[in-house]
Amino acid sequence: MRNRETDPRAQIGRTPIADVFVSYRRTDIERVRKLVEALESHDLTVWWDQELAGGENWRARIEKALSEARTVVAVWSEESVGHTGGFVRDEATRALADRRLVPVRIDDVDSPLGFGEIQALDLTRWKRGGKHPAIEALVEAIRAKLEGRDAEIEPILRRGRIRKLASSFAIMAIVAGLGVAALDVFSNRSTLCAMSTSISDSCGAMGLGGRPERDERLAWAALPAGDCEALRQFVEDYPDGSYRTAAADLITAREVRSAEQWTPAERRLRLFVPSGDPAASEAAARDDAIARGNQRAARACEDFPDSRLATAEIEPDEWICRPEAGGTVCAVEGDAICSLELRQTVETEYCGAETGARQD
Repeated sequence: MRNRETDPRAQIGRTPIADVFVSYRRTDIERVRKLVEALESHDLTVWWDQELAGGENWRARIEKALSEARTVVAVWSEESVGHTGGFVRDEATRALADRRLVPVRIDDVDSPLGFGEIQALDLTRWKRGGKHPAIEALVEAIRAKLEGRDAEIEPILRRGRIRKLASSFAIMAIVAGLGVAALDVFSNRSTLCAMSTSISDSCGAMGLGGRPERDERLAWAALPAGDCEALRQFVEDYPDGSYRTAAADLITAREVRSAEQWTPAERRLRLFVPSGDPAASEAAARDDAIARGNQRAARACEDFPDSRLATAEIEPDEWICRPEAGGTVCAVEGDAICSLELRQTVETEYCGAETGARQD
């Protein structure tokens, strides 16, 4: 990774010029976020509109970032190629004019009119992470732009296909090694694919036996038990995955659980404490008034519903002290400070049993 202390683009007083400007529709933000993370994992600096500061002139900032970025990745999706994707097409047109454009597809769509001559890299089967052949091909296309050379994308994609074929041959070799007598046992593709984790991953990569791809398997295993929101995000990330039915069943069977919770709170009440018996000094009279005020505060603070009292004391802001019967008496006015715990009923969603434990 670059050392930001020595990277000349990160020097104080200069605005770093991004390697990549990502142009996309806001409705695709979560998928694009994963794309940005994948590019950054390959040590590319990326600008997208999530970097806009509060109160900043967003249109001027986007214009500046677009004009300065060394490459522009246009993300074609069902939204960005449609009538709502005008900004994406406009930004892509500017990048196309000065040969900075690197288009990608995250949905199975055709490139918009005017961009058909530039092949968009296919990311429709990519889910997340920076090691997928499609991402590696995208990184190569970007680096080629940055270095002013022709991109060598096909060898990367070919290696990805070879890896899948190698996995397929490995499975066939296992079957062959088992002998003819075992063929009946493993004639069911799903049984064969469940023999081991590595075989399951290989089957998932080729769409065999209903097995998940490695990324989906790991994401499923990492889901927090009973977390409905995490399950919803999982379904969004893997809409066609092997666990989509199990995840949907858990969400459908969700429970809403209620629990009692005590939350710290402070309340104030106006309080007047009349003078008491004469004291030997004004300081003693004030101490007496404070003691009586704290007692009154405790009684007053007990009246709040659905609460329990922690502490109560008076905070004086006005004193009335005078001589009386050879001593001094004091009255005081101020706020009764009630430190409470308020009872609340909190409802939480719960979706099923230990999600991550369901591997098969």
